[in-house]
Amino acid sequence: KHPLLLPLVGTPWFALAGYDGLLLCNLLMFIAALWLAFRIASRFCPPEPAALAVIAVATLPVFTRVAYSYSNDILYTVLAVGAIELFLAEHWTWSGVLFGLAMVSKPTSVVLALPFGVWLLTTRRWRPAIRLAAGAVPPLLAWLVANWWMFGHPLTTAYNRILVRVHGQPSLADIARRFGRPWAQGWREIFADRE
Repeated sequence: KHPLLLPLVGTPWFALAGYDGLLLCNLLMFIAALWLAFRIASRFCPPEPAALAVIAVATLPVFTRVAYSYSNDILYTVLAVGAIELFLAEHWTWSGVLFGLAMVSKPTSVVLALPFGVWLLTTRRWRPAIRLAAGAVPPLLAWLVANWWMFGHPLTTAYNRILVRVHGQPSLADIARRFGRPWAQGWREIFADRE
């Protein structure tokens, strides 16, 4: 169900070591995300508290659950955290590339990227804003073209064409349909829906 980026990253690891290679790929992405988070935290406090904060976050169940997995969540996390680290280092174009790849990996990553672009615009830092956008555009355009080629429309994604089984038969599910429910029903299903 996820966009092509995770299989592109994982396939060489799978070719090298099968399913163990995918686990190793995921573990390396997890370690990279933690290292980048440490680098970001170290910009704002001494290394010791930064390390403690990262270790505390790394032991949360939300992270330990996906550490032994092959997870798109880890991929877009490492891309977004890398983009933030590059942004703070004022490497605008490369930050934009990683933000673009994070959005390709998970479109809702736009929520993480937008504040950085908005900050550049509101502080009238036009050249960095242009470079950030220029970096993000190529991966996003490639993703839109791939969506068009695979699904017939640039804004139709793999999330709109999830292969599932219904009563033993292959069927397509669309994640967007899950967002059209009344608020109270959706809230209840967060806790009660077995799917």
